[in-house]
Amino acid sequence: MHFDLLNNIQGDIFRASQFLNHALFDFSELLRWSYAVDDFVTGSKEKILIDHIMFTQAMVNWTLPNVCVEPKAGKVEHEIHDLVNATLNRNQKTSDHKPVSVVLSVRGGD
Repeated sequence: MHFDLLNNIQGDIFRASQFLNHALFDFSELLRWSYAVDDFVTGSKEKILIDHIMFTQAMVNWTLPNVCVEPKAGKVEHEIHDLVNATLNRNQKTSDHKPVSVVLSVRGGD
């Protein structure tokens, strides 16, 4: 009873500064998927987001002195994944998951 996994992952409304943010919350909804699976029931290809980057509230609005995750910093790397895997056969492909990334802004750095 003393350990609440949901509050630890999602954050507690009474301690909003401890909420975890999702790097892809403002990424295009049409592209916000990292894995495609054939649905044998409907026969369609379902696109789902199962790869995530989470960060603490301290990483936004320059709360930390030298690093920040700014809006639109998260991305599912569809283009580079498709480019790298385009000429590879099934056994050579890097992964069936699209990589996800986030750009960290650094003060005094590039």
